[in-house]
Amino acid sequence: MPLGALWKGPVRVLRIPSNEYRGIPIMGMRGIHERVTELLARLPHGARVLDVPAGRGALTLRLHDQGLAAEGADLFPDLFQAPDLRCTQADMNGALPFDDGTFDAVATVEGIEHLENPFGFVRECHRVLKRRGLLVLTTPNILVASSRLRFFLTGFFSLARRPLNEFASDPTADHISPKTFAQLRHMLHTSGFHITEVGAARVGWYNAWFYLFWPLAYARAAAALKAEPDERQRAANREILRAIVSPPLLLGRIVVLAAERTG
Repeated sequence: MPLGALWKGPVRVLRIPSNEYRGIPIMGMRGIHERVTELLARLPHGARVLDVPAGRGALTLRLHDQGLAAEGADLFPDLFQAPDLRCTQADMNGALPFDDGTFDAVATVEGIEHLENPFGFVRECHRVLKRRGLLVLTTPNILVASSRLRFFLTGFFSLARRPLNEFASDPTADHISPKTFAQLRHMLHTSGFHITEVGAARVGWYNAWFYLFWPLAYARAAAALKAEPDERQRAANREILRAIVSPPLLLGRIVVLAAERTG
């Protein structure tokens, strides 16, 4: 089956010369903020957006400059540097300090993989979003071809290359909750969201070697997913299959998901 029959979405390669925005350092890989900003550009002017974890505030300021009513939330709000913008102290492992239905969108960039309770955080995002609100979530893509190879050889994924440090003073600083696309989808779809877009940032064309094995990977994955006894889940599995063999999830180091609040 040709690849085009399985994936119809674009793959955007981002080349960003700087890893800061208006003098504020970006606490993450280059190109991710631009992809998130692109997804949130569909919101109306003045829409209220929560950036969590906000870090130093580079994304919050970028969204504000785009005409959105952006504010941050972070466990360490003292790090926030965006001038004249608000950053609320918040622990993503607990209840977010906002009322129900407060925001039109939530952006969570490179945060969920650090959480002890990612399911609880996604449900909190659902609670603070308005009906049909938008959640944009990014996290390291452990299904990228180089990560699949690393796991095959070492038992560890890329960006989680060694056992977690049992003696770290702050274990959540590590990637304690890396998730595959199927796990992320399950988390979102069972928490009142529906994924509307699957994309990637930090595309590495050196991962294209995987296409030598693409027919075998597709056939094995298709056989495994087809064995599901629940007819409804088999239909969902067909969508999952299209995603996990698509260019974004084979080539991109960071998975970028947009999901609409439906419940």
